[in-house]
Amino acid sequence: MSHGHDHTPPSLPTPLSDADTLHRLGPGEARAAVGDWLALYTACFSTPPWSEPVRSLTEYQQQVGWHFDQPGFRALELRGGDGRVVAVAYGWPAADTPPDRPYYRALAETLGDERMRRLWDIRPFEVVELMVDPGARGQGLARQLLTHLCPTDGVSWLATHPHAPAAAAYRRIGWQRIGGRTAGGGVPLDYFVLDPHQRLPSTSIRDWSGREPDITLPDLVERISTGPPYNRHGFVVVDTVRQTHRGRERLFLVRRPAPGGGW
Repeated sequence: MSHGHDHTPPSLPTPLSDADTLHRLGPGEARAAVGDWLALYTACFSTPPWSEPVRSLTEYQQQVGWHFDQPGFRALELRGGDGRVVAVAYGWPAADTPPDRPYYRALAETLGDERMRRLWDIRPFEVVELMVDPGARGQGLARQLLTHLCPTDGVSWLATHPHAPAAAAYRRIGWQRIGGRTAGGGVPLDYFVLDPHQRLPSTSIRDWSGREPDITLPDLVERISTGPPYNRHGFVVVDTVRQTHRGRERLFLVRRPAPGGGW
């Protein structure tokens, strides 16, 4: 389960600080690193709003061990200049069918049969865990990890506590809340998706001279090079600003939200 997770993935990865080291881990490497993650997990989730009990290393290994066996598992680990683990994010692509576990049954009950089918048909990437050291928050580390972890051309999903600091951050960077419920133990969860084809950031367009155009497109979702088909992924050209940069003409392609809105 994704806990307090902070994607709109940009076309290029966001650079990390020279003092930080970002490691990409496979299942075996992640399993071996669990001992280094326990202190971070405790710092993130033993305090409100999660207030989880402090776990021993053995308990933590038992809790997350099955995660590393999932096909397509991948993880990112960020260590500071002193070698200490500062942030971790991991997940995997959805299985052919939702696992028969209470967490996924709760998601299906929240979304209903039709919305759950729509979500699972596209095999979304699941952000299972994202942890940022409380002392390192506010620096955009979670966003940077998600940028590198989540696919830029497919849907991702996660769950978090509605009162976790990350919940508001997800909304700011393009995640959409698709439902919520109270899980076992009375813990409330909000479910979010990131769909690069339905992003609705509020933005103003500037031309290459820096002059502000007359039009602002609150629902600008993607900028692509010109060339057919303009309607790929269900987009339609409703307003355009053509720009030339380094010999390439660019087109702003936008999509108006469907009535009742996307997910």
